[in-house]
Amino acid sequence: MTELNGIGIGETAAEGLIHRVETEFNPKPKNHSGSVEEQVAILKPAIEAITAEMEALAESEHDGEIFEALSMLVADEALFDEAVVQIEQGFDAGTSFYQATVDMSEILKDDPDFAERASDMLDLAKRVWAKTEGINLELEIPEGESLILVAEDFAPADTAKFNSSVKGVITKNGGPTSHVAILCRSKSIPALVGVRDADKLTSGQAVLIDPAGDRVLIGGKVDQATVSMAFIPEFDEPLIPVYGNVGSAADAQKADRGSNRSWAVQN
Repeated sequence: MTELNGIGIGETAAEGLIHRVETEFNPKPKNHSGSVEEQVAILKPAIEAITAEMEALAESEHDGEIFEALSMLVADEALFDEAVVQIEQGFDAGTSFYQATVDMSEILKDDPDFAERASDMLDLAKRVWAKTEGINLELEIPEGESLILVAEDFAPADTAKFNSSVKGVITKNGGPTSHVAILCRSKSIPALVGVRDADKLTSGQAVLIDPAGDRVLIGGKVDQATVSMAFIPEFDEPLIPVYGNVGSAADAQKADRGSNRSWAVQN
């Protein structure tokens, strides 16, 4: 039985059929033949539309602060100003905004906190680009099925479209602090991120996603899932004394709440 490994998100395993999600909007850079003012007039409403979408998700989604931050990113004035520079160099509105975002990502790529957010920024830029072309990027997921979604990565706006058919998520990229990991955790959807061999998975395959075991089993069943360890108190008296440095009665009460606890692993 083939096993693929990654970083598990969540503890509950799930069975389902692989449903690959491919990005269909992959435009090529284009030049404009009009004026700078005309292209700016195209770009501004596209940015405003995506900003509004992120703000709406910030209001409706459990992890709204993520979408609030994304709305601020896409509406950033410095990013817009850089896009205008690109327009002045001859590129059209969508190309200019995407290229400005790529340039900003390159500047910040050495910042470890930003690295996992770069893909989110590029996704936003692509959504703006699509708006300038009159295209809406919507993730379509069949209803009434048990699906394990597979993609290079999922943007936060994609996770907002997950319906009851989504039993698990697998991504080739991403890490435990990526937005897809955070959002899947909050939605209680088991996920496996950073699966380098995810390309081996094809739509229609039956798989077991086993986040506790950091693996995907092709053809696997739930009874093969990794069983998480449970912890129970074994001794009434501590094996190792733990002391607290207290300076007040309140400090003593806090320290006392954590005392007299010893733990053992139960298989």
